[in-house]
Amino acid sequence: MRLVLINVILFIIAVTGCSAPPPEQKPDASKILTSLQEEINKAVKGIEPSLVYAELSGARSVSSMTGMVISSDGKILLPTYLSRIGVTERVQVYLQEKEYEASLVQADDRLKISIVKIQTESSLSAVNLGNAYLTQPGQFVIGVVNGGKNNDFRTFVDVGFIRGMSDDAEFDQVYSLGLTVNPGAVMLTLDGKVIAAQLKGSGTSDYARTKPEGWIISNEIQKCLSKLLAKSSSEKEKVSEEEKQKVRPWLGFGWSPINEDYAEMTGFPKKSILVRYVIKNSPIEKDGLRPDDLILEVDNKPLTKIGSKALEQQFIKYIDPEVDREIIFKVLRPPEADKFETIKSRFIKKPETREFRAEDIGVVVQEITDTTLYERNLLIINGVLVNNVIQGSPASASSSGHNSMINRDDVIVEINRMAISNIDDFIKAIEAIRREKPAVILLKLAIGSRTSFVAINLKAGKK
Repeated sequence: MRLVLINVILFIIAVTGCSAPPPEQKPDASKILTSLQEEINKAVKGIEPSLVYAELSGARSVSSMTGMVISSDGKILLPTYLSRIGVTERVQVYLQEKEYEASLVQADDRLKISIVKIQTESSLSAVNLGNAYLTQPGQFVIGVVNGGKNNDFRTFVDVGFIRGMSDDAEFDQVYSLGLTVNPGAVMLTLDGKVIAAQLKGSGTSDYARTKPEGWIISNEIQKCLSKLLAKSSSEKEKVSEEEKQKVRPWLGFGWSPINEDYAEMTGFPKKSILVRYVIKNSPIEKDGLRPDDLILEVDNKPLTKIGSKALEQQFIKYIDPEVDREIIFKVLRPPEADKFETIKSRFIKKPETREFRAEDIGVVVQEITDTTLYERNLLIINGVLVNNVIQGSPASASSSGHNSMINRDDVIVEINRMAISNIDDFIKAIEAIRREKPAVILLKLAIGSRTSFVAINLKAGKK
């Protein structure tokens, strides 16, 4: 905090020195700093009851972040995209040193945020979201983050000032010097209103290929929260979290911004999106999109950004995936440089992928489809894909003490010398194991471009 105050003093000296008043009217720096310190303390004290510390526990890792209370009934915003909370994933929330188990309400894979809910006996204090568009360059701001378990959940504070604001094609952001970049940190004005948050999220999505990289303004956050909460309230109360997750918009193609050197060499537009693959029998294939097509417009809005990152973000914003939404692409079809096509398609619910949970081994596997092949960068289509490894199971045991015997994204292709071509073969092999009750089984795994044999001791692990 001492370093922060020194920086503030230097800033004040620089500002007041630019137009120095007569000696008799020189500002009292001590009074200014005292007043500023009081405003900072007041703003921090006001936000502390609305900040939580959260831990996300997966099959193989634990991540932590600051979250903020958005409603008095226990809804909390976390700066990460959660696809589900289940047996192998848990979210623990710590509020005023009390621990709570959180359930998933909704998640957005564009901003990479999730709304979770905890059950408390008393109502909570929600954050006050301000209007970031009213801020000015040079304005003092406060960065606040929950220090977590290792710091006894104390609040950590930085002081900085606003450099400016962007009108990015994807995320409107505010830029500041001197503030923390910890995930979930909030930016406050001196009157205690949240005008931005660090949403360095994680997770995967079919369309949101990028993620926020700075201070996302409160207006963007509020717009997203309103959409998620409206969606949540309109759903049937008894719909499970697993069912919610299955309703995902899908067209069935992969893409990336065109390589600028390739575009210059071929004469194709630099402001275009290259279609890398199209899934067989997907909506977009049936409507005529082909691999190597170049997308120039989305819903009659031309792509205008320069540079792969900006172009990527603009495309994500334009497609705005929603189930049953119609979308129109204007595409250029190589090798001709002047042959244009109009592709009309409609987002559908993403097809469900069959899964099977094998408690005997300790894995959750899924079938390998054309979609899975592309999305998970697999090299083979025969076998079953490991989605999760259950903690404390035989599959999670390790002779080296580091990696599990089986890991996510491994492909099981044999069990006890029995070929596994699909999920039905896998189920038959598991049924045989249950009948015969062997102490050890032999699995053949495809791991990227190599194969490996592992012996699983079914007596290992805690069931």
